[in-house]
Amino acid sequence: MSTTNPTLHELSCADDYDPNSMPVPRAREVIARFLSPIGTIERVSVRAALGRVLAEDVISPVDVPSHDNSAMDGYALRIPTSKPTPKSR
Repeated sequence: MSTTNPTLHELSCADDYDPNSMPVPRAREVIARFLSPIGTIERVSVRAALGRVLAEDVISPVDVPSHDNSAMDGYALRIPTSKPTPKSR
């Protein structure tokens, strides 16, 4: 049995890992140089809004859907009332 230490490549899925890559704080500084805060708000039609950023949250005045809705389909069992099958024993 081998007792050698595994390499970084063997320990992770970071195939493109570069120890000389830019640190995150520095990368954020570079990105921030290309950004500017939104200074004005303008009202446009929905069709003209493609590719834009909302100035504030949009909240629906009605519940959609208007009834209780499960996010997933599935089954529920109440074990004390379930009868065991040969496979479950």
